[in-house]
Amino acid sequence: MGWGGSLTFFSPFIPSLGQWPVEFCHRESGWLTNVKGLASYTVPKIDLLLSTAFHSVPYPGNNFPAVASQSLGGQVLLAPQVQTTLGRPLSSGLPIEFFNIAQPGAKYGDRLSQVDLRIGKNLRHGRAITLISLDVFNLFNSNTPDVYQPSYGTTYLNPLSITVARLFKISAQFDF
Repeated sequence: MGWGGSLTFFSPFIPSLGQWPVEFCHRESGWLTNVKGLASYTVPKIDLLLSTAFHSVPYPGNNFPAVASQSLGGQVLLAPQVQTTLGRPLSSGLPIEFFNIAQPGAKYGDRLSQVDLRIGKNLRHGRAITLISLDVFNLFNSNTPDVYQPSYGTTYLNPLSITVARLFKISAQFDF
């Protein structure tokens, strides 16, 4: 296995080694589609405002070790596990080695899809208008993971955090 790649100023790797094994030098993620939409309508006779927003995006995070894209495939650090076993660092001057669990760009998290809704009513009194509205965020209460466990072991890729649960907001706006 040869090593390839190049290092940058912000690279987390040891300068004596390249970043990636040669077989992973050409990195492609393929098509990652985003779908977003917004619709609003005012019911004229009763002055009722209806609006909704929808978005569906690929896995939003990039919190995996040594992964600069939205891919979950990455590299795992070996040295900390060895150090805890030995109770000391390996030996001075030896660089930390990385190995790939999956080809970068091969694994992705779940898509994040969310629908938000707003219902509002305009109340007119003289020249002033009061808008009373109810907002519902995450209408269908999706629970897509947005943070995964990056440490290698029995909990690797377990969800650490999920999308915020359905949320209601009541608001009023007074225009004069």
